[in-house]
Amino acid sequence: MKKIECILPEKEVNRWIFFITIIVILAAVLPYMLMYRESLRQIIDYRTEVQEAVGVFRKFWLCILPVLILMSAICVHEAIHGLCFAFFCKDHFKSIKFGFKLPGFYTYCKEPLKRNQFIISGLMPAILLGLIPLIYAFIFSNARIWLFGFIMLTGGGGDFIIVYHIMKKAGSDDRILEKMDCFMGFEVEKS
Repeated sequence: MKKIECILPEKEVNRWIFFITIIVILAAVLPYMLMYRESLRQIIDYRTEVQEAVGVFRKFWLCILPVLILMSAICVHEAIHGLCFAFFCKDHFKSIKFGFKLPGFYTYCKEPLKRNQFIISGLMPAILLGLIPLIYAFIFSNARIWLFGFIMLTGGGGDFIIVYHIMKKAGSDDRILEKMDCFMGFEVEKS
């Protein structure tokens, strides 16, 4: 069985993430601003609401609450990867490893998966936490949900990059194994 290794340099990944962010801004931010300019006040009014709601601790919560929400969302993002990986793995959760390594949290699947299984597992958090909230926000004019969806869709940039390279390098019957010894990479086991 032939193996192909693909390691993505950190500078290339950062350029791609910048490009993805620009695309998400053009596709999500500009249309929302044009359609719902008034609802963006919800984000600005958030500060006032938090100040009124928590009284004495308002400055603390004003800074900490968004960070806690973001950190929780990142953990949920990685948990979604883990659930999807476990669903496709023979050993289910025994094949999944969660952890933290700079620049952030990660989920690692120790078992090679078929290309399409890996792609589904890679894109699911961006769909569930980014795309669906953005669609909801556009339909119901909810700026807070829109901001959350925008951040989570942009935060899936690394996942989009790896999926793009997997689609370029692997056939539908090939198996993919992530590499843990580099910034971002994977092995393709050709079938």
